Amino acid sequence: PDELARLLSRQAVNPDLVASILDRNRLLVARNRHHERYFGAPATDDLQAAVKQRPSGHATLVTLEGVRVLAAWETLPLGWIVTVGVPQEEIDAPLRRQLGWLALAGLVALGLSLAMSLSLARRLERGVAAAIDDAQALAGGREPPHRFSRVRELDSLFASLRSTRAQLVAAAERESQSDRALRLTAERLQVAVESVDLGTFDWDVRNGTLVQNARMASFYNARPGDITDISQIAERIHPADRERVATAIRSALNTPGDGRYRNEYRVVAEGGPRWIQIMGQVMFDTPPGGGRPQATRFIGVGLDITERKEMELSLREADRRKDEFIAMLSHELRNPLTPIANALTILRMQPGSAAASERALAIAERQVQQMKRLIDDLLDISRITRGKIALQRAPLDLTAVS
Repeated sequence: PDELARLLSRQAVNPDLVASILDRNRLLVARNRHHERYFGAPATDDLQAAVKQRPSGHATLVTLEGVRVLAAWETLPLGWIVTVGVPQEEIDAPLRRQLGWLALAGLVALGLSLAMSLSLARRLERGVAAAIDDAQALAGGREPPHRFSRVRELDSLFASLRSTRAQLVAAAERESQSDRALRLTAERLQVAVESVDLGTFDWDVRNGTLVQNARMASFYNARPGDITDISQIAERIHPADRERVATAIRSALNTPGDGRYRNEYRVVAEGGPRWIQIMGQVMFDTPPGGGRPQATRFIGVGLDITERKEMELSLREADRRKDEFIAMLSHELRNPLTPIANALTILRMQPGSAAASERALAIAERQVQQMKRLIDDLLDISRITRGKIALQRAPLDLTAVS
């Protein structure tokens, strides 16, 4: 150990540098400083932790004297460790001196900048005051005067105010044209709605107010302005459809999505119920504090589809009668076949029949079987159209008919 300590001391190193040799048990074997004092002492905890994590490397550690150093270590093949540390103070001192000079230079530059800023501020103050006057003139609808400044930014500001004035004038003209186009579009839309006999409605969900055109009000046997609340419509819906309509509206209002609504229901009217179709759009809005979107408006159109519904009912009735007719026809055609088949069986049972009679009987039997297959197919068609069976029959063999 003494020899190792002398070896470390003879190295051409900085006198403030701390060099140490540790054995495989992490005990101090030699040290260039205070060797006798720390001989056999264990290495510091942070050094042991660093060596355990990495056999070789560098990190900021604390020596046995409590001095903070930037240390590097290397693990030898025998398991011994050599470590060298440079005090952090020695590394940081030049940096602090440089930072001090930089701070001093910054203070000088700050003083010069302050003096220049005060001089420029007076200019800017006058220019900003003039820009405020021009902005107030612009807000009052007056054209700001032409101003120029030696300060480039102020000159750009004055030019921007003049440009803004020109843009506002152009925007006002475009808005006027847009208003005229919007009125024209609204008139065309009104003509289109009236031409196709559509009803329109606008329900403010938050306030509960309802606005309808004359056609929409007529669907519920009312005049424009008579129905101002959604509950008044519920009273005019057919009792059999009332709950279904209420459920559909609640679902559209309470389930944020695309907001589309489509439904068909009956309303109570003079001369019998009438069918109407409603197509609408629910609009949602997120509260300012966040949370679940809330329904705000429900707008849409309505159409009287009573004639279409009556036509659908007529078609269903005609289809039902057709099915009944086919079933009856199949049944009536099947009845004569049984006696024919029985008669042929009796002829076959008579003794002494000639060969020609035998062939005729065979042909008759084939014809009867073929007719039965045809009628069975006809009966199956009737059942399929009524939704009772889904039968896949073999194709009809017409070659058997002779």
